[in-house]
Amino acid sequence: MKKSKLFFLANLILFPSLIFASDYVEGRVIFKLKNSIETQQGQNALHKTQNFLSDFGVFEITPIFPHHQIKRELKNGELAKIYEAKINVSFSAKDISEKVSNLKGIAFAEPRFINKISETPNDPQFSSQNHLPVINATQAWDIQHTDGAVLVGITDTGVDLDHPDLQANIWQNTDEIAGNNIDDDNNGYIDDVNGWDFAGNSPGANPDNDPTDNHGHGTHTSGDVAAVTNNGTGVAGISWNAKIMAVKAGPGNSDITHGYEAVAYAAENGAEIINCSWGNNNYTLLGEEVVAYAHSLGSAIVAASGNFNSQTPQTPAIFDGVLQVSATTDADQKASFSNYNNFVDISAPGQSILGTALNGNYTNSSGTSFSCPITSGVLALVKAQNPTWTNRQVLEQVRVSSDENFYTVIGNSAYTEKLGFGRLDAQRALTIQSPSVRVLGINYNDGGNGIPEPGETLQLEITIQNFLTPVQNLDVGISENSPHLTLANSTVSVGTLGNLQTTTISVDLTVAQSMPVNHEVLFSFTFEGTTANSFTYSDWEKRSELLLPAFITHTAGGIKFSVTDRGAMGFLQNSGNSAGEGFSQADNVNLMWAGTLLVGKSATEVSDANYAGSGNFDTDFSRIGNFIGFSTSGLLADQQSEVKYNDSLADTPLGIEITQTGFSYSNQNDSGYVILSFDVRNTNSTSLNGINIGLFFDWDIDETTYTTNYGGWDSGNEIGWMSESSSSTSKHCGLKVLNSQGASAYRVLPDEETWDGDGFSETDKWNALSGGFTQTSGTQDDLSHLIATGPYDIPANGKVRVAFAVIGAANLNDLVSFGQAAQTKWQQIDPLLGLEESVNENVIQEFKLSQNYPNPFNPSTIINYQLAMKNEGKLTIFNVLGEKVREFELTQQSGSVVWNGTNGNSKQVSSGIYFYRLKAGGFVETRKMLFLK
Repeated sequence: MKKSKLFFLANLILFPSLIFASDYVEGRVIFKLKNSIETQQGQNALHKTQNFLSDFGVFEITPIFPHHQIKRELKNGELAKIYEAKINVSFSAKDISEKVSNLKGIAFAEPRFINKISETPNDPQFSSQNHLPVINATQAWDIQHTDGAVLVGITDTGVDLDHPDLQANIWQNTDEIAGNNIDDDNNGYIDDVNGWDFAGNSPGANPDNDPTDNHGHGTHTSGDVAAVTNNGTGVAGISWNAKIMAVKAGPGNSDITHGYEAVAYAAENGAEIINCSWGNNNYTLLGEEVVAYAHSLGSAIVAASGNFNSQTPQTPAIFDGVLQVSATTDADQKASFSNYNNFVDISAPGQSILGTALNGNYTNSSGTSFSCPITSGVLALVKAQNPTWTNRQVLEQVRVSSDENFYTVIGNSAYTEKLGFGRLDAQRALTIQSPSVRVLGINYNDGGNGIPEPGETLQLEITIQNFLTPVQNLDVGISENSPHLTLANSTVSVGTLGNLQTTTISVDLTVAQSMPVNHEVLFSFTFEGTTANSFTYSDWEKRSELLLPAFITHTAGGIKFSVTDRGAMGFLQNSGNSAGEGFSQADNVNLMWAGTLLVGKSATEVSDANYAGSGNFDTDFSRIGNFIGFSTSGLLADQQSEVKYNDSLADTPLGIEITQTGFSYSNQNDSGYVILSFDVRNTNSTSLNGINIGLFFDWDIDETTYTTNYGGWDSGNEIGWMSESSSSTSKHCGLKVLNSQGASAYRVLPDEETWDGDGFSETDKWNALSGGFTQTSGTQDDLSHLIATGPYDIPANGKVRVAFAVIGAANLNDLVSFGQAAQTKWQQIDPLLGLEESVNENVIQEFKLSQNYPNPFNPSTIINYQLAMKNEGKLTIFNVLGEKVREFELTQQSGSVVWNGTNGNSKQVSSGIYFYRLKAGGFVETRKMLFLK
């Protein structure tokens, strides 16, 4: 039940247009505030969102879970922060939700997705419930009845409340008095005696307390779970008389528009099992939050895998803690329509299922929609038998007791391990005493940054837990499907793992040099063991992992700061809706919303990853090469990152390639900053003149007080700062230019200048980059700031290097101290990188320094060079501390230097990394070599 959302995320990143209009309700945008409406920040964010949506005809904004804002115990909960806006249907809800997600104070925004009931029409042709013998229902009933002891929430099209074969098993809210127009039980719903209708006759237009079914789907799924059994009428529900809660989540057709409100209602009102015979192919953060919330309340959720004969996962079935169910025939073959994938948990009969229909009738229907409630009914039997078990234990018991022999049926071998552990078996669910070992998490321990990188060997650490019967002699098998990974061992022996016991195992993992960025890997695990009663346990699980993501995080000192492969800082876009860990100090509280590098030449030529027009972001930079390099070797820093990108995605590209290098340090004096160095290379055949380069940061210090931040410029120390209050002793963040030219511009920008109106336009950005020191302070506002250096003239094929410090401290004095320390550190490491702040085109073309060979070397190595004129150059060798080891005068215009690993006193140096620098006129270049004794 631990699932993967990588499929959804990969498609959202690569193919955002795959969300079609038919997938969502037009005119509706769902969004979540970062802060409670009880706070000033939450109120400000809601007001700003309302103002933004006014351009799109918004006429109503309401909380999706209003009772969470009323009840004291729920008031500050996460669901209380979720709202729905009704806008003019002429605007795309998908497009508007993307813009809203970029607003300050918004955690996420998305359309109201339409889930489809997982039903396939079928002409009636059976007069009996053929699925019950397949799952050994009668044998199960000899062991256990539910008899009203378990409540199953049916989130669906509603229920025929008067159906004679359902009526006795329909839940009644006995704490509510019908017809008095009072919320007697204080659950947020008035007169919900029989449940609730969230969707009304059109999506959400007129919700009420009548969950009567006008479609039939919900009536059928209700009967599959709990049609009254042993009453001499109609059909028998597998649960043998569980109670069913009617929660109507659709407007009367096959659309389920309010499924997650229905799930929350069912969980809050005591449903131990929640049936979701619906879903769609879009990942929804609303759904993820609601499912996690329901799980925390103790509900076990069962969901259909879908009816498209596809391996594409559906939500909510793919969410963590949800039992995903596929469909089989009465002959135990995969149903032709059923979805299948690596994360299905179980299969159950779903073809020609005879069940209850509207107006007291019965009908045969097919679909994973009906496999799902049959499974929910068996969960109810298990819960009745084991009332103290957790929701996860009930789910695991039903899964691990299913009959895996159905994979031997003709045709099923093609779907091995893609239809779950086995086919549902009610008798085994009540009798088998099996362990159930599951993977809780995967960690990569490389003794450094925790990122599996090309060429690296590390420990793959897997945390597992046994949810059921204690297991002995447990062996865990591990494999993966990547050509870029090699596991040292395929099996790890664990021994004994008790009930609910957790342990962590490890195995060496080698990463090939060829592994690409954003590489999705499917890990497969097997579990083999025995129990004290000589039961032979055999199980498996699959987990999908994303390796080499598009960002890494510096953590060497007191600062945690993410850098990306596209010029954005902290996050791939912003803290509201994209990957990254932002910028934080020792308390690990994120202090920023968004940040970016900016390179500009004019008001129409600025390349960045920053705010653009209202609701949008520029994404001008594109990575060059495979991944962000990240080192903890301690050569120039305790942590060092490097990535290359160009501005090929800009509307008007400058034609630049950028090498971004980050440096962070663990020692106390250098722990409060990260240095960012940018080599900006001109790839054009003509020079780029008047280039200004800057950093923009939108700080939120902190996220609960960001609307009252202060900002300013310390001219004496050349640091731009932001703080959470006017006090110099409060938390501060800052930016400083480190290269010798220093800062040429600084500006503090209130939110209305970077977001409101036309947003942060190209003209606005250029004015800030090139406009000098204007508007250098701000008070009690949501503030950003921009610092720049320039202008630079970069010749064809030439480059310029600039450097900045991103600083965090407990107060202004410490901020200044860290800024000074960063300046000193940059002066030490810059010569080892080869400073080229200003170059001459002819010099660049005529001077040359080659990589030494052999490398590594012992006892000597050859370094070739070329000079523009005779008797002008020096070749200097440094150690990793920047100390000069040896220097050679270059007397020929082109030639070679042979170094035998000795210093100026002819004493042999120690093994390690050394740097050699050619300096001649205006040309400086540095390279690295390795001496091994």
